[in-house]
Amino acid sequence: MTMTQKDFEAQEAQFTALKEEFSRLNQKFDAQLKDMGLSEADLKEPTPVTPEVEVLIAKAKEEAKRAGEARKAQAQMDKVSSGRTPGAGRRGVVRL
Repeated sequence: MTMTQKDFEAQEAQFTALKEEFSRLNQKFDAQLKDMGLSEADLKEPTPVTPEVEVLIAKAKEEAKRAGEARKAQAQMDKVSSGRTPGAGRRGVVRL
C-alpha cells in the first residue's frame, strides 16, 4: 500500500493537533505545579518513607499473601477433573 499525498497531509494534520494538545497539557501541568508550590525536581526526588508507613506496607503485603494462599487452596479443592469418568464408553457405543 503506497502512501499518497492526501494520507501524508492527514497525518501531518493529526500530528499538529497532537502537538497543540500536548503543549496545552504541559501548560496546565506547569500551572498546577506552581499552584502546589512544587518544582519538577521535587517530583523526581523520592520522599523518604516513615517507619509507620513501612509497617503498614508490610502488614498489607502479608495480608495479601495470606488471602492469595487461601484463594489458591480453595481453587485446588474446587478443581474438577475434566476427563471422562472411569468406565464410561464412547458416545453411541452400546455395551453387550
